[in-house]
Amino acid sequence: MRIAWFAYGDLAQPTGGYVYDRLVVGGLRARGDAVDVVDPRGGERLSERVEVVVGDALCAPELGPLFEGAPASMVRVLLVHHFASWELDRPDADADTQAKTLPAIEARAVRASDRLVVTGLATRDRLVASYPGAPVDVVVPGADRLTRHARSATPARVELLFVGSLVARKRLPLLLDAMEHVDDPRLTLTIVGDPAREPATAASLAARIDGS
Repeated sequence: MRIAWFAYGDLAQPTGGYVYDRLVVGGLRARGDAVDVVDPRGGERLSERVEVVVGDALCAPELGPLFEGAPASMVRVLLVHHFASWELDRPDADADTQAKTLPAIEARAVRASDRLVVTGLATRDRLVASYPGAPVDVVVPGADRLTRHARSATPARVELLFVGSLVARKRLPLLLDAMEHVDDPRLTLTIVGDPAREPATAASLAARIDGS
């Protein structure tokens, strides 16, 4: 099967959504499918040889028109980790504009899709509530590759790990508020993420942690 997989940038990016996409693409290729990963911002036209096109929902602005223009023989799949319009209030300057325009852009991509794939039950429930009758399949991230460790009934220490981009929409100050509220020396938090995407946000987080 020949598949076109649309996502922004390089799938090698170390964030949860890209890891998921990368694993699925690798699995498809391992079973013999031909998968071309394409950034939809490049304006590349779909080859008529493509049988299935999969698009990450974060690319909804490009996917709506692209899906609508795809040949009728091509299966169009929208992969929804989450919709950008579902995120909590954001402090960035264009948040108000996006709050008004994103739902309509995402709805266009949903309507142009033959199937929707989501990565969790909560995402499915919210999607179905927003789009009744939408054909949704749940494909959760696999945990079979992970080493499992025995858990202590009364742990002497609890270590939390945040892995993600250090950007405003991740709401890390809210997590730091919770840590300060608990104020338990047995609880520690390690934050791992790319500070280059929003340097000012990363610097603000570092300053708050240093001063806590």
